[in-house]
Amino acid sequence: MSYIGENYDSWELANLMQKELVGHRIVAMTEEVIKLDNGVTLNIQLNEGCGGCSSGWSELDVVNFDKKYSEAAVMNVVYESYYTDKEKNKNYGQDEFKIFIYLVNKEVIEIDGDEGVGNGYYGSGFWVSVTR
Repeated sequence: MSYIGENYDSWELANLMQKELVGHRIVAMTEEVIKLDNGVTLNIQLNEGCGGCSSGWSELDVVNFDKKYSEAAVMNVVYESYYTDKEKNKNYGQDEFKIFIYLVNKEVIEIDGDEGVGNGYYGSGFWVSVTR
């Protein structure tokens, strides 16, 4: 089964990662590609938004991946959403998110992201394809 070029919001991306990653080792991970030990590759393309503002630009931060994690299987993927109003020190909304990938060696890979909804006129989310 392959998913080709589907647009996922952060909740859907976490669910896809839950389905595809759990029980497998991550052998390589960048902002755009997650490769697993079973040959499955998740290709993630960020949504590109407005050329003059930040609306519609999604982000995905996987800088915490280390080669040592390729020795540990993914045990779970947990989604957490939040918005932060830095001036009022309050959390609200659901555009920004964290995906926690729990490994068998009890370490955690944290993926921070932003769907990039903004004003809603430029699209948002992540364009994902899965190849086997």
